[in-house]
Amino acid sequence: MIRNPSKDQVLWRLTAMLSLIAALVGVFNPGIYSKVVSTEIIPAVFGQDLITIVASSIILLLTIRIKKEDSKKQIVILGILGYLFYAYGIYVIERVYNVLYYFYLAIFGLSFWSIVYGIASIRQEILQKVELSRLIRNISAGFSLFVALVFNALWIIQLLPLIKTGEKIEFLYSINILDLCFIMSTFMISVSWLSRKRDWDCF
Repeated sequence: MIRNPSKDQVLWRLTAMLSLIAALVGVFNPGIYSKVVSTEIIPAVFGQDLITIVASSIILLLTIRIKKEDSKKQIVILGILGYLFYAYGIYVIERVYNVLYYFYLAIFGLSFWSIVYGIASIRQEILQKVELSRLIRNISAGFSLFVALVFNALWIIQLLPLIKTGEKIEFLYSINILDLCFIMSTFMISVSWLSRKRDWDCF
């Protein structure tokens, strides 16, 4: 799928290694969160670190001898990078200023540019062959539209009283930023692609 995955592997492995290290430190030394995360959120942070250990390990395993025709592996890696972008975007925007904050910044940036570079490296001849049945296309478009509308409405309604009063919430405001600026936009772009005769005409 990707023209030369050996180049992408450098970004993929670096991102995976940094996130694996950061997650392992968080699991074995949870005290690093004590001054920067509220106590009620600590279990969620611990759970995210556990998931990240698994996700990072999967990337490292999949990059072993990966070839340009290994489309499924590459799609899985790009999907996991999307998770890392979101997970560490929360840490970066929430200002989790502990000893790993530079790691968080690096993972956030690397995961984003790894996805961008990976998508830009997809071979055009592969895209021209991508087709979905009408049923799958409609179901996917409908689900994507539903998710985007529901969460955009939810976060916009949640922000209205804060805008009215000027109040600033201390935790989890990053989810509003990431969803409204990136994630829900991606769902809407998917709807646009799926409404075309061919999914990848926009390329």
